[in-house]
Amino acid sequence: ITVNDGYLIDTDALDLQLFSPENRSRSHIPAPLEEPRDLTLNGVIYTTILNARDGRKNWMDLIWTFGWAFKEQPNATLVIKITSYDAEQMIEVLLYDLYKLTPFKCRVIAISGYLPDTAYKTLARCSTYTVNASRGEGQCLPLMEYMSCGVPAIAPQHTALLDYIDENNAFIVKSSLEPSHWPHDPRQYYRTLRHRIDWESLLNAYLASFEHVTRNPQQYLKMSTAATSALKTYCSSQVVQGVLRNFFNDHQRLYELYSPARTESLEEKTERRVVQE
Repeated sequence: ITVNDGYLIDTDALDLQLFSPENRSRSHIPAPLEEPRDLTLNGVIYTTILNARDGRKNWMDLIWTFGWAFKEQPNATLVIKITSYDAEQMIEVLLYDLYKLTPFKCRVIAISGYLPDTAYKTLARCSTYTVNASRGEGQCLPLMEYMSCGVPAIAPQHTALLDYIDENNAFIVKSSLEPSHWPHDPRQYYRTLRHRIDWESLLNAYLASFEHVTRNPQQYLKMSTAATSALKTYCSSQVVQGVLRNFFNDHQRLYELYSPARTESLEEKTERRVVQE
């Protein structure tokens, strides 16, 4: 794929020793791209798309566990597509933490720049699995997009993910409840719960998924088909149309009240007010 701008971090082309405690310096962090660069992907590719500023996404566990699972596996690649507009802080933390995982043979790539439709679709086609290690989800559109394209998932089965994640289309990661605060609460009072990811379960999901696609490709294809089928059942245009149709049929009074034939135009309302006054 071609990356046009933003940060492009590739551990295969980077000396992580530059980010050791004794060498640590912001000057070692690669600058954003000044010209497009082609990126070649191969092997078993795990892709995650996330906003680094969203604390729910738990991206540190996702990366640490990948590096630990595939320390001796050069054919495993993790692609992190960062959607937040200011990725510099995440890139800095990422590089320092990747150093802590060294030595490892797997490959980690982070992309912060905007991907045009062609590149975005190519990344989806190249991806073997899509990964989610969040503590809670309201929907997770990137996960839904990839699964709609036939990419099986590694993901927990909680909150909104319960609607479409199951053992047929994903390697399910265990989780348990823990106290937390609402993301929008500046006081950060513990008033709710979130799902704590089981690290060992995520590790085992990585390992099992790699063995699954490399040793049992026919079963992988079944998971791919199941992913597409599950999302078609959950959020296809036909499904959404049906839900909306049922909603309006069940609320006929609202339809009659706000139908075009009964809704006054702005001019009509203004004219009526003038006459009344």
